[in-house]
Amino acid sequence: RLNVPRLTYQNGGGGCPSLLLEKQSTNLFTYSEQFDNADWTKTNATITANSTTSPDGTQNADTVTPTTTNGVHRIQQDKATVSQIFTQSIFAKANGYNFIAVENGGEIAYFNINTGVVGTVSAGTASIQNMGNGWYRCIFTATAVNTKSYFYVANADNSISFAGDATSGIFVWGAQFE
Repeated sequence: RLNVPRLTYQNGGGGCPSLLLEKQSTNLFTYSEQFDNADWTKTNATITANSTTSPDGTQNADTVTPTTTNGVHRIQQDKATVSQIFTQSIFAKANGYNFIAVENGGEIAYFNINTGVVGTVSAGTASIQNMGNGWYRCIFTATAVNTKSYFYVANADNSISFAGDATSGIFVWGAQFE
């Protein structure tokens, strides 16, 4: 609701709530739920918009499908600033491929979105949260060494370069970069 403070009932207080104070953050990604938008650069990948139900229960998650090109298959918006710490996240679900890689300012982390396990991490910290119904939130924090903000379809842990089949892919929704 607009102009109503958020409250928390944690830390006791005999049932009386207190103000929930959180640091301010801004999602630097534009069109963070519309990967078919032109703000997202696609490399050797096609996007099918609104192809499945997202974690919010709405039919608004997209499919990223690798082409048959032998190489990387990604979507991107270059938002990082060198030497700053950023957190990048996305909700992902397996749809033929079981891995997603998140590149955050030149560092990269791999996530198994079939088993919910963090794979290889080049630097920084990575975590994965099970959101139910096969969806995982993949979170990666790192200090940027360049401006890259990429999401790759990966065919295995530590493997982003391959020839896709133009049929299988991954489902994605709700990208965040702050």
